[in-house]
Amino acid sequence: MIGGYFGALGIGFGLLDNLKIEILVEFGDGSSATFELTGIDANNNLTFKFKGGEDSLGNAISANLEGMAGDFKFSSGIFESYSGVASRYGSFVYGGQGEPLLIPGGTITIYDCFVDSSTKDITCYQRNTP
Repeated sequence: MIGGYFGALGIGFGLLDNLKIEILVEFGDGSSATFELTGIDANNNLTFKFKGGEDSLGNAISANLEGMAGDFKFSSGIFESYSGVASRYGSFVYGGQGEPLLIPGGTITIYDCFVDSSTKDITCYQRNTP
């Protein structure tokens, strides 16, 4: 119903052409995601595009592969999510020696991750912290 109302307004009067609506969704674990309203589908449902977010450890969640480079705090659960996002880009996450990266349960470790622009693979090196 809401989609039909916005559709009638936006399409009928051209009101949505230059309008940018972003929605912030906050989750109970402290993570969040931002979505942009992109339009209305044939069934009058609102459509959205993921713009970015932040996980429960404060890591930025990017809407593109290039944003997966940088410093990240990984627990085993956060790493599983990170690796899942990488796989949606056709990428695989390796440790510093080229082996699959595994994060022991119950630990939080900081890694520096780099994206290889030619292979799309990601290599993460454990940061030496005092």
